[in-house]
Amino acid sequence: MSKEVIEASCNCAGVFLVRECPSVPGRCYGNTGIIAPRLEVLLVESKRKNYQFSFPKGKKDKKELLFETAKRELYEETGLKESDYEIYPDKYYIEYRADTNKPHICYYMAKMINKDAPLCPIDTREIVSAKWFTPDEIYTMRRSFYLQRRQIVTKGIRDYIMGFVLHKVRNTPIHSQSVASPG
Repeated sequence: MSKEVIEASCNCAGVFLVRECPSVPGRCYGNTGIIAPRLEVLLVESKRKNYQFSFPKGKKDKKELLFETAKRELYEETGLKESDYEIYPDKYYIEYRADTNKPHICYYMAKMINKDAPLCPIDTREIVSAKWFTPDEIYTMRRSFYLQRRQIVTKGIRDYIMGFVLHKVRNTPIHSQSVASPG
């Protein structure tokens, strides 16, 4: 689906924000010998329904692009500034409406850079809190976290880890072994 179609179809945007778990050791990725970090995902708790968690998101304003909506909503619902994270405009996930199966929300992938940035929602009329969760914690939120969003977590974590592994592989020097000549 092209960016133009998504821009025309979605009326909401949000951010799928991950951070590397500072206190948990990583895990070896396959047979690569590369230790991939453990990750956490940022969720916000809605004031409308107790224990209703979602990615930071909201409706776009008139003439606002989805990407700008996503950054604005992340700030309003978490207090995070653009200098606290790196957001990827070309990496996004679409949530579809359950009743029409049409694109509804575009979530942009982002990575936390400032690990010490406090989570302090600005819009307290809608959001109770913003918290970090492991994927396993999210997968157990059966009632309060929709299937599509759990699938986005799975895809987002996979994409992050694959990017991490590829980066490590690309930046690992290949050592040439010299063969001793028979002497």
